Amino acid sequence: MKVPRRALDIGCAVGRTVFELARDFEHVTGIDYSQAFIDTCCVLKDQGSLDYSVQDEGDLSTQLKAIVDPTIDRTRVHFQQGDACNLPLDIGQFGCVVAANLTCRLPNPYDFLNRLPNLVAPGGILMLTTPCTWLEQFTPKSNWLGGYMDKNQQPVTTFDTLKKILGPDFDLIEDKNMPFFIRETARKNQWSVTHATIWIRKE
Repeated sequence: MKVPRRALDIGCAVGRTVFELARDFEHVTGIDYSQAFIDTCCVLKDQGSLDYSVQDEGDLSTQLKAIVDPTIDRTRVHFQQGDACNLPLDIGQFGCVVAANLTCRLPNPYDFLNRLPNLVAPGGILMLTTPCTWLEQFTPKSNWLGGYMDKNQQPVTTFDTLKKILGPDFDLIEDKNMPFFIRETARKNQWSVTHATIWIRKE
């Protein structure tokens, strides 16, 4: 069966991954819950660049410009606002689905994970990353995928639950730790390590 040349980035933020996927896929859709993020993505798609500022100290900031690599065909990308836990039923199937640092910020990650077998075409690739920072302000504790003790007082990790839920429909081909960096000011930054898992949809 031929894998669709379509890709989907769920929780795309301001679109960098979507544009990179457009190097290899004919149609790439980026979805994010934030309309402000989607508006930013659309400016980058239409104009190819966007001026923005980063805070340095107090009221001081530096002006920068985000530029989409001119070798990327921006006509291949599409952005829309949406809810990862309630994606459109007619969205179709994709040869690649990416959800980066999204799972532990969803109110019901189980609903999201249970939808994935219908989104990823047989033979397609699924990439999930999560720093596993479960917080009740985002996800009720009853919906956490990991970070708790089960009824037998055994620790349950997010990776344990991902394998349990995805295992029937996907083969795990790689998992690795990936550091990432978030700038806050010129002198304050976040350094985190996300857990990346890559899966292939069973034929």
